[in-house]
Amino acid sequence: MSIGNIPELKAYFQDMKDDPGRKINNLGKLFLWHISCRISCILAGSMNKNIMRGLFMRLLKLIFLGGALISLAAVADQKDQPGQYHPGKEKAISGVENDITGTYKNWKDRKAIEKSIANGMESQYINYKDVRWLKRDEFNGELLREEARELYARTGKTGKSCASCHGSNGEELRGVAAKYPTFDKEYDRVIPLTTRIRNCSEKYVGAEMPEDSGDNTLMTWYVTDKSDGVPIDIEVDTPGPVQDAFYRGRDLFFKRVGQFNFACASCHTPPTVLKQLRGMRPSTPYGDAVSYPIWEFPAHPERHYLLTMQLQIKACQAAARMKTSHEGSLEYTDMEVFIKSLSNGYEINSLSSYYGETLD
Repeated sequence: MSIGNIPELKAYFQDMKDDPGRKINNLGKLFLWHISCRISCILAGSMNKNIMRGLFMRLLKLIFLGGALISLAAVADQKDQPGQYHPGKEKAISGVENDITGTYKNWKDRKAIEKSIANGMESQYINYKDVRWLKRDEFNGELLREEARELYARTGKTGKSCASCHGSNGEELRGVAAKYPTFDKEYDRVIPLTTRIRNCSEKYVGAEMPEDSGDNTLMTWYVTDKSDGVPIDIEVDTPGPVQDAFYRGRDLFFKRVGQFNFACASCHTPPTVLKQLRGMRPSTPYGDAVSYPIWEFPAHPERHYLLTMQLQIKACQAAARMKTSHEGSLEYTDMEVFIKSLSNGYEINSLSSYYGETLD
């Protein structure tokens, strides 16, 4: 009897014409069908032990191969292949009030958070703002200020310091951090605050401060501290380079990449957002940027235990088996524009702590 005359097999081969996922899946099923035939033969006949042992080992191999082919089919048949987007991209628009989790009313300001706590609401439904925003780590913040003031006043090869241009107490820096990343004419592109600090330090002070250095991170925190209480204001509603960066950053945030085929949105948008994933607490990106650089002791001692927004992006990408870039890169800057604009209208808390440690 020809194999083509078996109805089940004819149907399998017909399905395998155009669909690669189904092709692999059906090949797996064919292997399993073959295994069942072998088992029938074994049960139907009388065989010595050596023959039985050989057939048994072959059957095991076929079972593993059939299962592997079916597993590959599940991957090949997925709609969300690497390079595709996690759903919900179009709903992500700037402004903290546009949060997509429906929890904004619980953490829209200090009074709302205190009310949510008084009502016994769990942290995830307050977007962890009771931990990372409401509390202020004054103790560690004062230690950071002492270190930052010394660096701010330190003279470089040019005989100048940051204070030479921005005032002895940084009084001219009020509100600056709330508007970065922004377009820079000298670079002819949108740059983050860390790149601005690196450029100014090299050009005017004569000191090297790469974006991924401890000095740059500390100075970024110091400039942000001067904007404590200032609402984030990234201008993405006006057509131009910053708006373009917003859309590119949004695409990157929702794009599935890496060995796990994850996107940033896989953890930070519904249905996984505000859940506890193996001890991690993924928050909605709305309102998150106001806490960065954030204190994360005991991690990153070389960065004064501070985590910048772009270092956070890099750390998340590494954990999700994605290809990482360097801080200050176009990709990370675009993502920072997107994420930070989602906090537009929310006040900066420069004394935020990732785990909520305070003396009280």
